[in-house]
Amino acid sequence: MNSPDEIPTLKWANLSREELYRKVWQMPRTQMAKEYGISDVAIAKRCKKLKIPQPPVGYWAKVQAGLKIKRVPLPPTEEEVFAQVAKKKPKRRTLATLEEACREPLIAEFLSLLKKSKDKRDQRIRLREVTLPETVVSPALIERTAQAFHFILQETESVDIPFRKSRSSFEGGNFRLGRDQLFFEIEEEMVPANEKTSTRKTPSYYPFYDSHLTPCGKLSFKIKDSRYGAQMQKSWSEGKDGKLEDVLIQVVSGVRQYFIDAKNKRAQEAIDRERRRWEEEERRREYLRKRVREEDREQRDEHAKAVRKIIRKRRKDLFKAAEWWRLHQVVKSYIADCQQKWMAAQDGKLSPDQQRWIAWAKATSAEFSPSARGYPDAVMDGPLALDEIPIGGPYPDIRDFPQPPSMPKIPLEKKEELPRYGRYY
Repeated sequence: MNSPDEIPTLKWANLSREELYRKVWQMPRTQMAKEYGISDVAIAKRCKKLKIPQPPVGYWAKVQAGLKIKRVPLPPTEEEVFAQVAKKKPKRRTLATLEEACREPLIAEFLSLLKKSKDKRDQRIRLREVTLPETVVSPALIERTAQAFHFILQETESVDIPFRKSRSSFEGGNFRLGRDQLFFEIEEEMVPANEKTSTRKTPSYYPFYDSHLTPCGKLSFKIKDSRYGAQMQKSWSEGKDGKLEDVLIQVVSGVRQYFIDAKNKRAQEAIDRERRRWEEEERRREYLRKRVREEDREQRDEHAKAVRKIIRKRRKDLFKAAEWWRLHQVVKSYIADCQQKWMAAQDGKLSPDQQRWIAWAKATSAEFSPSARGYPDAVMDGPLALDEIPIGGPYPDIRDFPQPPSMPKIPLEKKEELPRYGRYY
């Protein structure tokens, strides 16, 4: 489930072009920025990228004043313009004469190479040139093939679908628009000699050709999206799909439709990439937010440990100081008792050695006193002002009281008596 601060960005990533157009004309960009959790600059950039018209300067002031201002209509996308033109069905017309067709340099080259081709098998000429469609036809259909290609070329180039040189030296030319290409082949299929009018056809890749097979005298056209392993492949044949003029219209419509679908696919891929980019950025932001929370929790845990350590140390110092004070009092009493006994036994006088020992014992016992270490200090050894200790320190200094030899083990304090931070908070 998405967290509340994550939802606006995902909503923005999934906003369509039409929805974005409606939004920018419904509210100011600054208001949109708050709604979607982005900057108004990002909105302006996306509108520019998608060619969405934006309200001019002063538009919202005029709206607030009650004026009605006409919106700039949303222009069609490049894909929509192309589809509108390309979807128009070509008009059926008589093929151009060979002389008219050859005014096109590519058609003239096509006709010339077909006539000069020496690759002749099974009564047909084979042509594979990088600038021309792959062609397999009989000499009788050479001119008809050139006229048919001329018609197709005119009707595809009229909607800006050019026929380009192949990128491979082993393939014929192809229709290409942007990164999309479409392979195109022209073929005259083989039929049994006594069944020239039969609908049964034999493909050009038939493993052997006997004398009983002969060219059918009719043209077939094939388009496919890949030279090998094509996912899209269509073909039309003269006779089976109508007269040549009708078949050529179907071929042109097929070529155009392929590039309409390809453009729409590319546009959708761009939208999907943008959405994935936003989602990836959102996942990264969520990861960073999570890391900040984890680091903050770890810091608070460390802070709680440091504070508890100081509190435990001050409790122990209190017990240690009390025990050292008790030992100091016991030693003082013992020294006084020794002095009293010596004086009682010696008419109230002490020997030099006894005097030296008593002086030494008193000096030694003074070391046991907590006061010699400056204990207690109301600030340094008192209760902690927790609110005044920032997370991460600096922390109060800790004394280094030695353990009295007669002191028992100090029991651990209960957790509920200690300050709590992080997961203990």
